[in-house]
Amino acid sequence: MTRLLDVYPSKNPRVAVNRAIRKEVPGGAEILDALAVAAPLRYTSYSWGRVYKNLLAARNAATQEILKKYEFVDFENWSQNDEHED
Repeated sequence: MTRLLDVYPSKNPRVAVNRAIRKEVPGGAEILDALAVAAPLRYTSYSWGRVYKNLLAARNAATQEILKKYEFVDFENWSQNDEHED
């Protein structure tokens, strides 16, 4: 089995996962780009907050698919919801 960090070398597993999402998940690049746009706007209105939460859910689902594909077991202590909600 090919290791994720061999295919997408990085010291940070999050970066490797994001690279894999951009490359291998249909619409993955668009999800991550939209998430970057929505993140600073999520507190400006209820609508942006909903958009952000939906994009975050899509990113988490894509992350799970990549982790399953590469059987990435070093990921146990990494929280999927590392974004802090205030």
